[in-house]
Amino acid sequence: DYSYEEVFRFVESSLRNLQTEFVDILQIHSGSEEVIRRGETMAAMKVVQQQGKARFLGVSVDSEAAALAAVEVGDYDCIQVSYNLLNRVVESTVLPLAKQKDIGIIVKDGLNTGRLSGKSRDVPDESVRSKIERFQSRASETQVSLPEYALRFVLSHDAVSSVIVGTKRSDHVIANVAASRNVELTMSIGLRERTEVTGN
Repeated sequence: DYSYEEVFRFVESSLRNLQTEFVDILQIHSGSEEVIRRGETMAAMKVVQQQGKARFLGVSVDSEAAALAAVEVGDYDCIQVSYNLLNRVVESTVLPLAKQKDIGIIVKDGLNTGRLSGKSRDVPDESVRSKIERFQSRASETQVSLPEYALRFVLSHDAVSSVIVGTKRSDHVIANVAASRNVELTMSIGLRERTEVTGN
């Protein structure tokens, strides 16, 4: 429910559950282009921010159109988008515009729902399987794991502020944090992948 009144109820409930007086980022979950353009939810979120209960306002989107709408509206401090080696839809549209307007980008699905996690998975689509094998080979050449290669690619884009990576194991958390280090390696991976796609 993205209505004006429900925003306040959800925020108060969340603050109670989190046992805090404010959140750093208050985001609309799976905001559609229509919800973003209507602005009703954002109007309520601004009140919450003025009350000191949220520092920054954002939206998680499931489509390029919704992400572009959020950039265009100009009220959002950050936008959460899907972006990874296998899904680069927002790379040439949303990401540069967000950077130009100083809107933070939080990447979700950086490992493409686990396809880039390095686990053996049944991927029915042969072309996707072929791409994963190619990325695995490049990761090996670079002497990093496939998940690290994938995360470094995402982090190499200068519009990306943060990447959400789900995990069930502490050693994965440590490995994921390590992937944010060594900026030179990260940038070389990003350059390699973007150069191949653009043909430069």
